[in-house]
Amino acid sequence: MTANCDLALGKHWGTLTYVPALPIDTYVREFTVPKILTRESQQSEREVRRCLDPNGTGAAAERAVEMVQLDYPVSDIATLLVKDDRKRSGFSGELEVLRLYRRTLSRLEESPDAAGFWRVVMDFIAEMDTLKPTKRGKEHAFRAEIGSSLKSLPGDAFYLHAPSPNHGPGYVAVLRLIRSIADAAVALRQADEIRGRGQYAARRVARLDTLYCHRVVQQMAGVFTDIGLPSDYETARDSHFIDYVDVLGKSQ
Repeated sequence: MTANCDLALGKHWGTLTYVPALPIDTYVREFTVPKILTRESQQSEREVRRCLDPNGTGAAAERAVEMVQLDYPVSDIATLLVKDDRKRSGFSGELEVLRLYRRTLSRLEESPDAAGFWRVVMDFIAEMDTLKPTKRGKEHAFRAEIGSSLKSLPGDAFYLHAPSPNHGPGYVAVLRLIRSIADAAVALRQADEIRGRGQYAARRVARLDTLYCHRVVQQMAGVFTDIGLPSDYETARDSHFIDYVDVLGKSQ
């Protein structure tokens, strides 16, 4: 993120500013999938609550959610909270779905690697197809949701297809995570890295074209400038300015 002119004129004081670029699969595992599942889990919780209370705020609704969190058997929760046999089956189904979401999110946090992560996701999809079968299946809907999320990345994320022939199939730069490194710790060529083994913490693999450099910096600036302050602050600020101007140049 350090400007080229600063590098050329030595105005960066030996420090390079950068943002991390995550492989697309890592970004999806760390951000996209958990966000989708959390959103769907919240919707599932609302369905459970509505089974017991139209407003979803009654004591029974609160107890149902709490018992799911504590991993009570679904049959026990349904028997305790729903007396009508005709409604109990539907309520039990909603409880099973909510419990599946909660367990999946917990298992994803514990997944040690990418393979384990995606096994948990596919297990979740298979169980959802059993609990709530749809015409095209949960996998189709889930992949479509991931694709939609990637097409509309948040403002603090910038996609790079392939920075170099050896670095693909895509990265997402997280513009909110600003970091720095000494320029002496960055090898400019692979040969430098080999000769100075242990001397460098990173190696330059590519340079962005000027247009992309400007776009990344512009988008990063937008992340930190689009922040509004409370109207009370602006009112107090204006009042202080008026008081200051009124006494400006007068004897104290």
